[in-house]
Amino acid sequence: GELVFQAVSGQGEDFLVGRRFPAGRGIAGWVAGSGEPMVVDDLNREQGFARDLAESTQYVPNALMAAPLLDASGVLGVLEVLDPSPQARSDLAELDLLALFARQSAGALRLVTQRQAQGRPGAVGVRAGVRAVEGLD
Repeated sequence: GELVFQAVSGQGEDFLVGRRFPAGRGIAGWVAGSGEPMVVDDLNREQGFARDLAESTQYVPNALMAAPLLDASGVLGVLEVLDPSPQARSDLAELDLLALFARQSAGALRLVTQRQAQGRPGAVGVRAGVRAVEGLD
């Protein structure tokens, strides 16, 4: 019932990992629930944007791209890119690339989750311009 930050690159990386948010709220909640990617060019005009949750992270984006982290069991979480370049948001090839990266990230998230459940360290460092990976918990 929650989304938990599993990995963060950029602003907030030192305090967001492990932070929990309701899975049914915001853009990430919608992507997790629907299993569909989403691009929002202007979050000020998006009714589904949970500004209060963004403000609690100390970073409020103007735009975002989000893709579900899918595996055989369903949606594991959401990969978000905050404030992507305007050309990335307008090109379907970029959304396909995000979806591809999300599929790869789902495998990594599944591995980390399994390792944590076994009581073994599961930290994985990923730095590719990704702002947040949130996993369902």
